[in-house]
Amino acid sequence: MQQATDIYTHMISEAANRLAAASTFLDLFKDGKGVAYLEASALQLRKGLEAIAFAAIAPNHSAYAKHRAKAEKSPDYTKDYHAKRILNDLARVNPDFYPLPILPGKNIAPVSSPNNLFHYDCKESGYLTKDAFTDIYDRLGKHLHARNPWSTGSALAGLPELIASTVEAAHGLIELHVAFIRTPEVSGVWLVEIPRGSLVPKMILAQAEGPYVVLRHP
Repeated sequence: MQQATDIYTHMISEAANRLAAASTFLDLFKDGKGVAYLEASALQLRKGLEAIAFAAIAPNHSAYAKHRAKAEKSPDYTKDYHAKRILNDLARVNPDFYPLPILPGKNIAPVSSPNNLFHYDCKESGYLTKDAFTDIYDRLGKHLHARNPWSTGSALAGLPELIASTVEAAHGLIELHVAFIRTPEVSGVWLVEIPRGSLVPKMILAQAEGPYVVLRHP
């Protein structure tokens, strides 16, 4: 489990780093540095999304590897790179694989409730949803290649706005979130915090005594 923890924190750190790079390149483009900086921003954002997808494999590593080994084509999960496909496969081994963004209690502590229970309130908005993640990941893909000179329309129309809003939403997803662990060794959650501007995540393990369910209350 320690290796999974290390991989998860490393990939979340990489995601934050690439989101910061995407913002830097976008600012340079807005300052008139040229379209290559906008395309570099799109590349860093797409790689940031891939880092989040790789992170999500870590708490589901064994189940994911076994699932991928059954594939008729390309069964080696160590060669996976396409975030949308990774998310689709993760959904088959753990329906709760996607990070759950939460709101902090006082000093990042959970909110107390009756019966000596504690909880965090889930975010209702202001974060990158799973559906938006896969849609935007696909949309960014076309900007990784040189444009066909016979194509029509403006290839970059709306791209600066898309990048800016997605970077903000991705930060909203990972800045304080829960990752769910269901393995033969550990049943529980990781509580992960990586404030905007930070590249070093903090993590707390909360371990359950057995199986559990996820109640996604707003």
